[in-house]
Amino acid sequence: MNQTLLKKENPAEVSQPEESKSSSLVEDKKSEFDCRKYRQFAVTVYLDIQNVLGHLLKDCTEQYPPCPTVALDRLIFEMNKRYSETQLQVVVSPLILTTSDDPNHQRPSAHQHLHTGFLMLSGLQMRGDAMFSAEERSLDEETLEYAWLVELTVGTLSGKLTTPQLQNIITALEAFVFTVEDAENSLRHPRPYLYCYHGTPQPQCPQTTSEHFCPTTDTIKYKMVRASLDGISLNLVESGTILCFQLQELLSDPLIGMEAAHNFGTIVKDHNYALTSHTHANIRLLHKQRFFESVVGPLVELFSTTNDIKTKSCVLVAIASLLPWLTHIVLNAHIQKQNASPAERHTSTLISFLMPLTTYHPLQTVGVKALECLAALVTLPVSVILPYRNEVSFFTAEEV
Repeated sequence: MNQTLLKKENPAEVSQPEESKSSSLVEDKKSEFDCRKYRQFAVTVYLDIQNVLGHLLKDCTEQYPPCPTVALDRLIFEMNKRYSETQLQVVVSPLILTTSDDPNHQRPSAHQHLHTGFLMLSGLQMRGDAMFSAEERSLDEETLEYAWLVELTVGTLSGKLTTPQLQNIITALEAFVFTVEDAENSLRHPRPYLYCYHGTPQPQCPQTTSEHFCPTTDTIKYKMVRASLDGISLNLVESGTILCFQLQELLSDPLIGMEAAHNFGTIVKDHNYALTSHTHANIRLLHKQRFFESVVGPLVELFSTTNDIKTKSCVLVAIASLLPWLTHIVLNAHIQKQNASPAERHTSTLISFLMPLTTYHPLQTVGVKALECLAALVTLPVSVILPYRNEVSFFTAEEV
């Protein structure tokens, strides 16, 4: 009896079941689900930046114009992130880009204001909406992005630039795009593989075959982009000239219609400082003939349809400003298409003006050209001239 009582009162044996019970309780606590690890977060971000000044960097020397300058009045960024959706919005208002000419380029004093050009964007708004889903995803996996919607609203783009200033902006933008898309110096991701839309590495996914990997979420998600532009009012200017995208419509303007008509010839005119190979312009063969063929048809149609005398005069001046820079082969092809009957009634008017020019003039070339014009208007008939011979009497002496 005593031995049995001693065994029951052994403290070591009594403590063993208590320790096993405590360890089992700890394991039960570890296996319990903690919902705090999987709770949803809501993130709201609002960023407002004002009075931003920057530069479009490019290679600059003393012989080249400086880098274009970008001035931004206000930049606003908003983000509203939820478990199933993320909304983004970027607002830019307004944006002004200024650039200048080559410091060695000289202009008359009346046109010194053209030394600095500008581009202005009245406003820009970008809205993005990303949609996520937790369908068939475990709690330890990320949600699946299945749609990305973008709406881009661009305001009015206006500006005044010369051709060298436009080239300076394009060069800076090319350098910026090349820097952004430089794949050689881009950072590599530490993970050598991508996750498919099932949440597993592409090489380990059961849907992966020997021909192709299982696609990622960026490959299969729905994407939509909607953009709108309010308008463009861009002018390419130079000393005494201006080129607008709506140059043909300006011919009907009673104030500047005649000035626009004279500037048609500026497009095909040979320049020493712009639109040449020295200014890195890409000049195609027969560019003058191409431009003439593209505008002569609409100009002739405008002359035929309009009833305004001033508009007709502007159209004739626009065509006449193009003629000195074209070859005779191109002009003859169009002259042969026209009917000569409408010009016949103007022949008497031309003769009355050309005849006084054939007399003595200090410039002999004026009289020569007047005679050539008269020779082109007159076509003498071909006459058969017989040689002179003595008359022969057909009467005999007896008949006399």
